[in-house]
Amino acid sequence: MTEASEKRYNDRKIVENIMINSIEKTIELPIEQKHTGKGNPNAVFGIELNNRQKDLLEKLSEFDSKVIVDKKSVNMADLSALTAHTGDEFALFTKGKDRLIIRGNSSKE
Repeated sequence: MTEASEKRYNDRKIVENIMINSIEKTIELPIEQKHTGKGNPNAVFGIELNNRQKDLLEKLSEFDSKVIVDKKSVNMADLSALTAHTGDEFALFTKGKDRLIIRGNSSKE
């Protein structure tokens, strides 16, 4: 086995061990941590939408409605707020400087 092959083999074993260990151990994600607004789903609920989010929701008034906006005018935090406000899911697709947003439905339906 060449030195490069041996290094790749060892690197792969390290990655495999990390993956196995991560499955065996609980992973503490921010959403599971207490006393932090970041990752806390309750931090989003009950918060009023800002004007940009209200405008976006007006354009996406019903299931399967679509809108294309400038990439800088919307982010995932906006979609999280809309989902918390409506209970519906929103999909975000980016191409170049544009973003396509599609309103889905509630997972309860």
